[in-house]
Amino acid sequence: GGLSLAARALASQECYEDNRGRDYRGAVNTTARGMACQRWSAMKPHPSHFLPTQFAHRGVGDHNQCRAPGDYSYCAWCYTMEAGTEWDCCDIGMPSEHCVWPPSPPPPPQPQPRQ
Repeated sequence: GGLSLAARALASQECYEDNRGRDYRGAVNTTARGMACQRWSAMKPHPSHFLPTQFAHRGVGDHNQCRAPGDYSYCAWCYTMEAGTEWDCCDIGMPSEHCVWPPSPPPPPQPQPRQ
């Protein structure tokens, strides 16, 4: 059979195109070395410089999922729960050439210039 709805939802969530992962919005919440991620809204064990209030447009929220919120991020990453390691990259797989789900909302209509 085909993918279950849950698997399809996961596939859509994990799909991303940017080679640095800046459009990644998936659910991975451990680093490539297996460390648990700290919530972006938390200040312990590491102070977060990417707060949900300022970086929601980059996928940051009150969660601990890997993101690439900074302009200079070269990987999807997270602050770790290990006191000795501030942050680490995450293994989010390879980018896709074209993400098909979920469909993006249509852009707002543009006002037509008057002739």
